[in-house]
Amino acid sequence: MKYSLSIALLFLGFCVHAQIDFEKGYLITRDGNKKECWIKNSEWKNTPQKFKYKLGEEGEVQTGKPEDIQEFGIEDVFVHRRFEVEIDRSSNDSNNLDWDRDPKFQSETLFLKTLVKGSISLHYYEFRNLRRFFYEDSSGKVAQLVYKKYKVSDAKETVNRYFRKQLYDLLACGQSLQSRIMTVEYNQRELIQLFALYHDCANAPYKNLIRKKRNKNLRLSLRAGIVFSPRIDIARVFFTRQTFGPAEQERTIRWGLEAEMIVPFQKGKWRVFTEPTYQSFQFEQEIEDVRINVDYKSIELPIGVRHCFFLDEEALVFVNAMVSLDLEMDSQLSVNERTFDISSAHTYAFGLGFRWHRFGIESRYYLKRNLFNVGGIWKAEYNNNFSIALGFRFL
Repeated sequence: MKYSLSIALLFLGFCVHAQIDFEKGYLITRDGNKKECWIKNSEWKNTPQKFKYKLGEEGEVQTGKPEDIQEFGIEDVFVHRRFEVEIDRSSNDSNNLDWDRDPKFQSETLFLKTLVKGSISLHYYEFRNLRRFFYEDSSGKVAQLVYKKYKVSDAKETVNRYFRKQLYDLLACGQSLQSRIMTVEYNQRELIQLFALYHDCANAPYKNLIRKKRNKNLRLSLRAGIVFSPRIDIARVFFTRQTFGPAEQERTIRWGLEAEMIVPFQKGKWRVFTEPTYQSFQFEQEIEDVRINVDYKSIELPIGVRHCFFLDEEALVFVNAMVSLDLEMDSQLSVNERTFDISSAHTYAFGLGFRWHRFGIESRYYLKRNLFNVGGIWKAEYNNNFSIALGFRFL
């Protein structure tokens, strides 16, 4: 067991080292020089204010910051540009609103993410729960589109939507567009659509820098596996604990459906998943003066978090941590002449797996699961410590 664990840890370490983090891109230095480079693309949730890059694929890793870099990007993926802006950092959280209708601007030098590039461009900044949009006009002027929640009484709040007035003056092109501006919401989807409509109306070239991707965040897989030598530990007060189970080499089959949701940042390295799985086994056994009869059927429902280590575009290694619920199905356990209904508790499990294309394999280790505890006198635990499952992703 120690050797297997050591090999697994060494393999995991290799996978961490082998991940593909850097992609070919470019940067523009403070003095205007454009350089090809390799950028660590973390698919940031927050707008990055520093980033890692290498000037060659095997070069030294360096850090880019707004004071040194004008712009950086990866073609058809993202563009971030440095601006000196007036930004309002007032909270939009209902529990932290102030009483001022007007924004409280402060001067900052920031990287902004370019959403639409054209005669009038749209940029974006996000930090935790703060989301701000900026426009850049043909003269190079950059200003925040103002959206601010504020209190009007202890029990009531309202919103300053001055950004609609800004857009009404800025995107003057036909009555239809102007009418749409008066109902546009302060979010990425609607503002990108609005800026695209303006450029179409003005017959002006533009580029939408947010890729339209088919929703691949949800993945479904069929799973089938085996549980190695499941055991049931039975304890009775004042008596020695005894372990029961099928023959030493017996295996039980489990099958299920896994649903995996990719978290939309960190380049798909983090996922959440659930895997409803049917499992069952039956056996009879007698040890000394104790005879046991088990009829165990359940739907196991693990809910967990997964972290992936990419080897290349089609192969990855992953580790899991999960809480595993158990929905028993009229399961019973008899000890001598006494029958107990099984009502099992949750447990925890950890997994290590590998995927290639649509195929995958995972080994999983479980902690013990309580099956019942009657008055502190009778207690049973299910011990299915180790399982291996194969998977095929069909969506």
